[in-house]
Amino acid sequence: MQQLAESPAGHERRLETRHPVEVQVFWTDGNRARKGEVLDASDHGLFLKPAWQPSDPLTGGDEIEMRCRVRDREFDLKGEICWLGRSAWHETDGLGLRITSAATLKRLLDFLSGNSA
Repeated sequence: MQQLAESPAGHERRLETRHPVEVQVFWTDGNRARKGEVLDASDHGLFLKPAWQPSDPLTGGDEIEMRCRVRDREFDLKGEICWLGRSAWHETDGLGLRITSAATLKRLLDFLSGNSA
């Protein structure tokens, strides 16, 4: 995968604290449904590890939609790819996403942390 944004030291650029999570998702870029796993999240973004290498090229700025199912709850998120590449933090390739449905992301994070009914 091609890395679109990295710091001068070669590490992913982070503006917010990330929180480790393990959430299975179905996602699409409008062409096909795919599976993946969210490995970390912050207040405005997340890191998505695709279940397989996408056959269609993805680029920064592409929009994707995701459905996360956690226990008996579903969360639909929309986001924009802002980074593609190998994460040194997770030691895997993936997508850095800016989530445009911030209120839903907050509900998901609250649910994962036990702060929601």
